[in-house]
Amino acid sequence: MISIRPISYSQMLVLLLACSTTLFPRTALTSPLDIARIPADTRWLVHMDIDAMRESGWGQYIRSKWLSRERVREHIDKMIQKTGMDPREDVRSATLFDNGFEKHRGTVLIEVQNVDGQKLLALLRERHPDLRVSSYGEHRLYIWKADHGRKKDHYITGCLYHGSMMVFSSETPNVMVALDVLDGKAAALNASSPLAAAAEDGTLLLARGIEMADLSWPGRCPVLSDSDQFFFTVGEVDGMVFADSKLVTNKEETATNAVAVINGLRAMILLRHREHEHVMRVLEGLTSTVDGTNLSIRWEANGKDVLKAAGILKEFHKHKKLYRDKRRRMRDEKKLKSKD
Repeated sequence: MISIRPISYSQMLVLLLACSTTLFPRTALTSPLDIARIPADTRWLVHMDIDAMRESGWGQYIRSKWLSRERVREHIDKMIQKTGMDPREDVRSATLFDNGFEKHRGTVLIEVQNVDGQKLLALLRERHPDLRVSSYGEHRLYIWKADHGRKKDHYITGCLYHGSMMVFSSETPNVMVALDVLDGKAAALNASSPLAAAAEDGTLLLARGIEMADLSWPGRCPVLSDSDQFFFTVGEVDGMVFADSKLVTNKEETATNAVAVINGLRAMILLRHREHEHVMRVLEGLTSTVDGTNLSIRWEANGKDVLKAAGILKEFHKHKKLYRDKRRRMRDEKKLKSKD
């Protein structure tokens, strides 16, 4: 929902999150959203329950795909060596949040275990010779210039909170606020906030936003531009995957038009792929309803059907691209002949 500029050593963090699902059996764990870690004035948040992803069928599938790549395995080996942390096992959750909707802002909390703080600091110093260290109460803050930035230089502030929580932001005050909330010195998100609503069983990822009216959204998304609240959940229960989206729009017309678009896309896909039973079964689980200005979109399907349908659609688009490329070459050859 919000564009957040990658933090320093971004490749390591992306790898850390993407490869955190694992195929190895372990005691069932989950790390759901903990509102006690979120500041009271938060207006949007995204939470990934990586412990739950690790247990899910989809998580196992993603893990097998990623770890089939030699380069990924090499990165993981280097990370274990340099930080003491195995991203396949030691990343528990990731939470992003902010009290505004501007680009390149927000705070990131990554819950981890088995991190060697001294090794992590040595890695930071190696990659960022400009690293500066400051103190905030009992906490050490590390500030460095981002590797991939905007036209103007910008810096990242990070802190390893009690050896189990990485806190990052492009603005040092945001890290200080996050630390105060974690320490119980600042107010956390109130349980009555829409952002704090209980998550559905099996939730792997959720995204929520409130007080969104009259915002200038990046890109073109009229539905979000005409909405005040947004809730999105993805999860898996007993082999069934689901996605649930709810919006509180500002106009009944917005909600009604959104449903019309969804139904149109569904009908178009059905027409093109009606001979594929897996695609049909996957689309059967898509429903959308409107109640005044409230829009609800729900989709659920058997995970195996989803994988097979995804393979069918991938092949379809692959052949479609080959056909377009062939037509383009034929047009180019025709133009060259006409010039001759």
